[in-house]
Amino acid sequence: MRWGAVGLLWLCLPGVVEACVVRYFQTEARYAYRTAVLQLLLEKTADEGPCAPQPVFAGVTQDRGLALLQEGRVDVATLPTTMERERALRAVRFDILAGLLGYRVLLIDQHQLPAFARVTTLAELRHFSLGFGSQWADLPLLQANGFDVVSAPHYESLFGMLVRGRFDAFPRGLNEAWLELKEQQARFPTLTVEPTLALYYPWPVYFFVARDNTALAERLQRGLQRALTDGSLKALFLQYHGSLLRQVQLDKRRLFRLNNPGLPPGTPVPDTHWWLSPH
Repeated sequence: MRWGAVGLLWLCLPGVVEACVVRYFQTEARYAYRTAVLQLLLEKTADEGPCAPQPVFAGVTQDRGLALLQEGRVDVATLPTTMERERALRAVRFDILAGLLGYRVLLIDQHQLPAFARVTTLAELRHFSLGFGSQWADLPLLQANGFDVVSAPHYESLFGMLVRGRFDAFPRGLNEAWLELKEQQARFPTLTVEPTLALYYPWPVYFFVARDNTALAERLQRGLQRALTDGSLKALFLQYHGSLLRQVQLDKRRLFRLNNPGLPPGTPVPDTHWWLSPH
């Protein structure tokens, strides 16, 4: 049954302590860390009642998932923030990826390596077309920064479009690119991570719940505070990303900074000290 407007499902079994489940739709491997954070925060607040994440509606598009969240059919999503999202949903305003998702490298076809290696300015980079999800909130951001963007509704189709030459590069987060390369290279053996360039734009990732779900938002906030205080959130972040970040060698790349016109006013600057050395 539904517990008021809170959006937690309660499982009541004879002789068993009542437990709740927090439903989420982001079930792909690229969301594994975010789900692990959700699990950690629920464990850190177990004194408020046992609760566990539960995947539902696997394979839905992001727009459909957000509709399910607003309808109360899922309870939580982890999303980069925008003004529109903060108006429609309730944000727990802490970047669980510590600024990581705003740093992007490019998945390209190996045949394009020499062309990208010659890029020295943002104006030169804009000569290349980018592929992106049509429902992703940073699509207009890339367009506002002068890029020609080819979009598609389904994430999986973008890899094939890239190697078939429909566009030149697929910008991916540092936490996404090498994982996706490993997953996709058997199907697309010429796929590679471009080694000389990177993009950056402010793109903090928050937990979002329905506007009326204050109880879950407050529980996640308390869990974050406890996990930050005892160091368990940092340990989890480094467990998932530490070896990968050593592979990125961000300091050896030409970094191009983009503007984010959709960032809500007053958005905190991400604290990157867990993984990024000051320049």
